[in-house]
Amino acid sequence: MKSILARYVSRVVSKAVLITILVIIGFSFIAEVIDELNDIQQGYAFLDVLIHAVLHVPTQTFEFLPSAVLIGCLSGLGLLAKNSELTVMRASGISTQKIFWYVIKPILLVMLMALLLIEYIAPSSLQLADQRKAQLQSGEPVSISAESVWALGQNEMIYIRRVEATGALSDVLLFRYDDEKKLTAYLHAQEGHFIDGDGDGDGDLEYLYNELDHSAERNKIAWILSNVSETRIIRGQIAPVYTPESYPSLIQHQHETLVWQTRITPEMIDLMTMEVTYLSLSQLLDYARYLAVQGMDDRAHWLMFWDKVLQPFVCLGMVFVGMVFVLGPMRSVSITFRIFAGILVGFSVRVLQEVTGQLGLVYLWSPFLSVLLPILAVYIVGLLMLRKK
Repeated sequence: MKSILARYVSRVVSKAVLITILVIIGFSFIAEVIDELNDIQQGYAFLDVLIHAVLHVPTQTFEFLPSAVLIGCLSGLGLLAKNSELTVMRASGISTQKIFWYVIKPILLVMLMALLLIEYIAPSSLQLADQRKAQLQSGEPVSISAESVWALGQNEMIYIRRVEATGALSDVLLFRYDDEKKLTAYLHAQEGHFIDGDGDGDGDLEYLYNELDHSAERNKIAWILSNVSETRIIRGQIAPVYTPESYPSLIQHQHETLVWQTRITPEMIDLMTMEVTYLSLSQLLDYARYLAVQGMDDRAHWLMFWDKVLQPFVCLGMVFVGMVFVLGPMRSVSITFRIFAGILVGFSVRVLQEVTGQLGLVYLWSPFLSVLLPILAVYIVGLLMLRKK
């Protein structure tokens, strides 16, 4: 009997959540189309606008999921309450916790699908939409890579003026320094290409070794730099009074090709050139860790990472609030009012997430806590309402 009730409650709630998601995404799709109508021009027609809006659907689905879960739970549970089915269940000995579990089961599946969506579909779909729009409007192939990239390696700083769509580097500047942060060498290369291997089979290749670590073995990550101009700085002995012999001397070399070994991989350069919104969860994690290791500001990337990872807990909080709305002090109000209240709660939670996230960046809060605070607020509000039952 209980298994039949569990399937029935799960089916009613899952249908309500699915319908709510479709309605919200429908409105969002229409809004996206209206917003894109202003950009229609030669080469970018109305059909392209529709395709652009469709490609934005996966990202919008993930963003609106907590609100859709709340409104769907309110609708489904409200329908059960209107037909006195919840009253009969509780009168027959089924606890509120058991009903909560009946509701949670389909939501867990929805949350799993949402995580798969934001990891494998939404980032590439959003990237394709923006790249396709730029290409159609310009009439030429467009690469979304940034025009310039700064990166840190081991005792070196790299500036790449342009990353081509093929992954090749153009106009590379490399600054090398010692442990005291004094500049020891400066290189300029017109091009750079990644090689998969250490090049031991190519005896003619000239290697750029890290002079600060002669014992380091050749690693597998290497780039071939072409048309390289190298300037080395040789510093004289430290003396109380500078003499011509104590001034740094410059030694210049020209290389047709030079092998540059570094920890910076093509995948890492891809992450540096991509907008944060295009990154999947795994890419966000890799890039945030890279920034942390290099001592760079990684808070914005951790903030977005935790915002996506903790999204399922926001959905669970919304289910909890929805249960309180139906079984708590608001059980006597109409279902229309409950849905309206759910929309307000969902909107308020999203605004609170944005506010705490930006405040965290300004006041140097932990990104994890900045994301966690609004989620805790959802559960606290639910508990306070439950106490008034």
